[in-house]
Amino acid sequence: MVTVISWNANSEADLDHYLVYRGTSSGVYTSSDLVAAGTTSLNVLGLVEGNRYWFVVTAVDTSSNESTQSSEVTKMIPKFGPAIFV
Repeated sequence: MVTVISWNANSEADLDHYLVYRGTSSGVYTSSDLVAAGTTSLNVLGLVEGNRYWFVVTAVDTSSNESTQSSEVTKMIPKFGPAIFV
């Protein structure tokens, strides 16, 4: 199952990349994906049908300083059909 996560761009000049965190419990993120600066979406692969996932995004600058987390969003991956946004 593929789901697209998108966010607003960080406007800081020293942005290096984003980190998109996900997990199956609110506030508990068990994996992350690195996304290049200039990109504001990610095709998330490998989500299991019937599970709910929680996501947050952070921005990382060229000195490896990581921002605070974005607001958390959640998606339920139905057993059949497209993802439902909550």
